[in-house]
Amino acid sequence: MAAKRYKKLTDLKKLQKQWHKLSGLHTREEWSAAIVRAATAAEIAANIAVRWCAPSRTMP
Repeated sequence: MAAKRYKKLTDLKKLQKQWHKLSGLHTREEWSAAIVRAATAAEIAANIAVRWCAPSRTMP
């Protein structure tokens, strides 16, 4: 059930959730899980940047 709700979130909200979870993992010194969350947050941020920049560029 939670997975469906997560899929309906905007990318910005997904990024915020990942960052919040990441900060908690970092505080608890759960390094491996924090690294995975950081990578996921970076991927979401990259997707946001690509979508933001894409409309201003033309494809060859």
